[in-house]
Amino acid sequence: SVTASTHRAINDKFISVNEFIGKDAENLRAFLVGRERIEDLDEVDKGRFFTIMMNVFQHFEDAFFQHRKGLLEDQYWERIERMIGLYVTEPGVQTYWSLFRDWSTEDFSEYLDSRFANAGPPREGKPLTVEMERLVKGPGQGEDQSESSEAHDA
Repeated sequence: SVTASTHRAINDKFISVNEFIGKDAENLRAFLVGRERIEDLDEVDKGRFFTIMMNVFQHFEDAFFQHRKGLLEDQYWERIERMIGLYVTEPGVQTYWSLFRDWSTEDFSEYLDSRFANAGPPREGKPLTVEMERLVKGPGQGEDQSESSEAHDA
């Protein structure tokens, strides 16, 4: 029951962060833009982005320690590690980590440093952002229509 409670508590925290991001258009914009091009954000949106990242990374850190204590099952931790793997490849997140690394515990900082080091250069063509933008716009919106109309014209 302790592992189930731990799983539920960590899941609730992620839901809370996702709700914070998703229910406010300005937060969502700061999150989407900041991950890829933090330089495109004004000071207020940078603050939003850093606040969101701080919450996300605090939840990652909590899961990291719960897993090390044996309170979080391997399969759930592996899912969180996949999420971490997406985040560490994004340029804005890399900037966040360079500025706020010292706000985490030494063990977690060392773990993330290795993840960032192995991530290589920031990725291009952000599939997570593209998918989130598609969901925000709704079905059929924001998709490149040029291919389908060209094929239809041919």
